[in-house]
Amino acid sequence: MRFLADAGISPRTVAFLQEIGHDAVHVRDIEDTRYRVRKLPIRR
Repeated sequence: MRFLADAGISPRTVAFLQEIGHDAVHVRDIEDTRYRVRKLPIRR
């Protein structure tokens, strides 16, 4: 089973899920692209 653990879930819980064979990832381990500065085209 696949899990995506939210910020309120302990990384230890994710590690436990991985140890017992689940595909688990914590949101802290995923690159957060929401805060990247995006270059916007300049209209002239």
